[in-house]
This record gives sequence, structure tokens and C-alpha cells, in this order.
Amino acid sequence: MQTQSRTWSLVAAASIVALIVAVFGGILLRDSNGNASAAETDPTRSVTVNGEGRVSLPPDTAYIALGVDIRDPDLGVAQRTAAEQMDAVLAALRAAGVAEKDIQTGAYSIYVERDYNQPNQPIIGYHVSHSVTAKIRDLNATGSTLAAAIDAGANNVSGVWFGLENPGDAIAQARELAVADARAKAEDLARLSDSTLGPVLTISEGYSSPVAPVDVARSADMSQAAVPTINPGSAEVVLTVTVKYTLN
Repeated sequence: MQTQSRTWSLVAAASIVALIVAVFGGILLRDSNGNASAAETDPTRSVTVNGEGRVSLPPDTAYIALGVDIRDPDLGVAQRTAAEQMDAVLAALRAAGVAEKDIQTGAYSIYVERDYNQPNQPIIGYHVSHSVTAKIRDLNATGSTLAAAIDAGANNVSGVWFGLENPGDAIAQARELAVADARAKAEDLARLSDSTLGPVLTISEGYSSPVAPVDVARSADMSQAAVPTINPGSAEVVLTVTVKYTLN
């Protein structure tokens, strides 16, 4: 019985070893086959190029960033004055035809002003700043709207810029130009290296929003503002692509 038990133990051990060899052998075989297949499709020669597409269109929307800056030794007075002045500015924007949905708060901040020439740097006042961005859909009203806001109390104009409300078609056109530009460069490089261009491996894109800025930054005393002449110019959509091709 002892000999028979030992025999069965040896048979069982041999079976386990055979099973392990078969399993791992199959895994190694499949892994080897998989790697060989990947190696066959993994390109050893490639070229990566950048392409750019630009489309210029007349803008259809204007944006104005403006606000009020108030300084006063008393924080409460500074806050109330800023609130009253901004209320007047917002009323002027609405009266000029800017819709409520097209007015967005940009920032609201309070700064402590100190006399840094004194040893204890005492507080000498407070600076309250409140700004908004207004979207103007009638470009011809850009200058008059800006002047109305300034007359109402806006004493800080940080910028005016123009753009496209719906740039989708321009983006699609710029994308086609960018891809064509990239392919032309890749074909030229392939020709110079005695190769032919293969399929695309990867492609990515970057997009620059269409903005035409106008420098009209002003601050301090801007009461009785004249209507500024503002030229919207053109809005440019810029799209770039990075494409990697195989080389044959």
C-alpha cells in the first residue's frame, strides 16, 4: 500500500508539472504570437508634421470690459459708492440695448491701502473694484454704448474686443486647411527622403478663438466721454494640427 501510494503521488506530481508546462507554454506561445503580430504592424519609420489653417471673417459680436474703481478712507462709503455707481453703469448698458443675459460680472474686489512709509503701516483707505463684461450684438452701437457707460460712472475700461457668435463653420474650414497644410509638408518630406507617405498614425488639433482686440484701456476721470470711433476689423480663426504619418 505504501508503494502504491508513493506511485500515485509521483503520477500526480508529474501531471501537475505537465499541466503547468502546458498552461505557461500556451501563454508564452500566445504572447509570442501577439508580440510578433504587433511588431509586424508597428512602423519603424514615420514623420510628424504641423499644419495650420487660418480663416478671417468680419466679426459679428463686440465685448466691452469695464467697471468702477472707488477709493475712500471708510470701507462702507467705498462699497456704497461703488454699488451706486455700478448700478448706474448697468442701467446705462441696458438703456443702450444690451440684454441682461449679455452682462456678466467679471470681478469684485476690496483692497486695503496702507501708508508703507510709516513704521506701523497704518490703514489709510480702501479700494473697491467692480467690473463687468458686456456683449454687444449691434457692432455699430459699440462706441455709443461705451460712451454711455462712461458717462454713467464707469471709470475703468480694460478692453474692447470683437469675435464670432457662432464660429463653427469657420473652424471647420480652418481644420480642412490645416490638414491639407500638414499633408503637403509630409509629402514634401517623404519625397526628400526617397519615401512615400503611408497612412495616418495619430492626429491632434489646437484651436485659437477668433478675437480682434482693440486697445482702449482708460481709467481715472472719464466723465463726459466722447463717442469713440472703434473699428472692428476682422476676426481670425486659427486651427493647428499635428499629424504623424508612416513612411514606406
